[in-house]
Amino acid sequence: MPACLLVLIGLPGSGKTTLARRLVSALGDRYRVVHVEYDDAVSVEEQARMWAERAAGGDEPEWREARRRVEAAVEAAIEEAVVGRGDEEVEGEAPPDAGQDTVTEDKPSVYVIDDNMQLRSMRYRYFQLARRRRLGFAQALLDVPAPECLRRNAARVRPVPDAAISAMAGRLERPDPAARVWETGSVSLPPDSDPLSLLLPLLERALRSPAPPLVDNSLEAAEARRVCSESELHQMDGLLRRLVKERVAAGDAEGRAERARGANAARLALLRRVRVGEIGLEAAPTESERFAQVVRLLFESELQAGIVSEQEEMRRKRAVQ
Repeated sequence: MPACLLVLIGLPGSGKTTLARRLVSALGDRYRVVHVEYDDAVSVEEQARMWAERAAGGDEPEWREARRRVEAAVEAAIEEAVVGRGDEEVEGEAPPDAGQDTVTEDKPSVYVIDDNMQLRSMRYRYFQLARRRRLGFAQALLDVPAPECLRRNAARVRPVPDAAISAMAGRLERPDPAARVWETGSVSLPPDSDPLSLLLPLLERALRSPAPPLVDNSLEAAEARRVCSESELHQMDGLLRRLVKERVAAGDAEGRAERARGANAARLALLRRVRVGEIGLEAAPTESERFAQVVRLLFESELQAGIVSEQEEMRRKRAVQ
């Protein structure tokens, strides 16, 4: 039977878990719906600890490892659905093709992945999984504004820090089917929409059309380069944010706001210049010490350039007066 992955995208409080549970309940007669939830793979207590560490300047590896646990849970759910032929294999009969979907129930399977998925690179890993497994692939963005997500989150027993939701909202990468072939199976679900009416056609298409197998890897290679570039910028931004904190903390309290403004301006300007290729990094993130040193030198140079530019602007204004 056919099977597909449905990746839910949305901020905490956007209603992903509510929607996933509704799909399990409402579509159970048509599909075998498997809900894989981030909170099941990573406990709420562990998430709270990681949020606290991130607020104190913690690093990213723990978060990446947590998401790998969710991916492993999805793979485990798929494995559970595959019929193991083992001793029942008929002598002389060819084993089932790896690309065939042989599941324990005579209904198509839909694996609903319930995580924030604010970054495209996170979602692309599931597209790769769909290609390896010859599954369909679909994405649904729960397009709920950040203020509403913050309001809903505040009513939770264990709310996510507001700063975390705001940060996710600022970095949320919406599906872009026009720019990326692998995102063509995407739908946006506004708060006032009927999600089932929008999702059913999407799921039917995904079940009919599995993701292309890993034979022609041109799409894979192009996207891998894009993901690598995004990852490099992401890691660079993490280092820059720590440098901004250092800059703000180094000095008297009276000038803190001014230092924060200048340091953040330098951070954003540097990220933009690297993104458009105006400057290149002479080290890869894998060379952690060298990479950190290069980012620090570039930041200090950008910061100094901003100070000089500001001083020149002030002199110009005084001359005009």
